[in-house]
Amino acid sequence: MPPKPGNPSDLSGGKKDSVLGQSKGNAKNVNVPVDTDDDEESSSDFGGFRQRGGRGRPTRRQPDPRRSAEDYKLLEAMNNATVTKYTDMQQIATNIGKSLHELNSKYESLRPMLEQIDQIEDSVSKLEQAAYKLDNYSKRLEAKFKALEKR
Repeated sequence: MPPKPGNPSDLSGGKKDSVLGQSKGNAKNVNVPVDTDDDEESSSDFGGFRQRGGRGRPTRRQPDPRRSAEDYKLLEAMNNATVTKYTDMQQIATNIGKSLHELNSKYESLRPMLEQIDQIEDSVSKLEQAAYKLDNYSKRLEAKFKALEKR
């Protein structure tokens, strides 16, 4: 069945799989826009150009000012949302930078005390080792004393 004039979406020779213009026989599913203007005698529309009734040269399709205005409003809204989002992200990054600077300065002020804590910890571990050695020595000495006492 040949394509009907006024319906440029049927480029598959009439073999339609669905309303979206997906043709059977190909592995690809292609969505083709459907022109709903019944008063025009166009049989194809590619890239904004129309071929009128298979004759003559292609003519440029006239842009729809309402659609363009809506597109620009949508783009403007998206740009405004993006600006807002990036401004928020910039504020968050600035706050994180300030907090990081404060934490670094606090760490630097605590560094001498942390070094003292490390030194005390080393001293305590050495003292523990000395205490264990002393305990072992006292146990051996006690054992020798008991052995001498039994004689």
